[in-house]
Amino acid sequence: MDAEAGRIAAYADLVAAVLDLRSPEASSAFDAALSAAVAAGTLPDQTARQLRWLQRQSERAMVEHAETVLP
Repeated sequence: MDAEAGRIAAYADLVAAVLDLRSPEASSAFDAALSAAVAAGTLPDQTARQLRWLQRQSERAMVEHAETVLP
């Protein structure tokens, strides 16, 4: 592996490590808000499930995009 390839690989590893450090606090707060709305009867359970899935999917897509674009 030449020096440039080594730098690219090291940078890709760094980006992946930083992305793995993201905090679950936002997802936990989102889940709590959805649960409270379902319990209060202001949001149907099926809609809450769809919103949770969409939120998780958007996070996965963001990570995949960052891993693809940044290194």
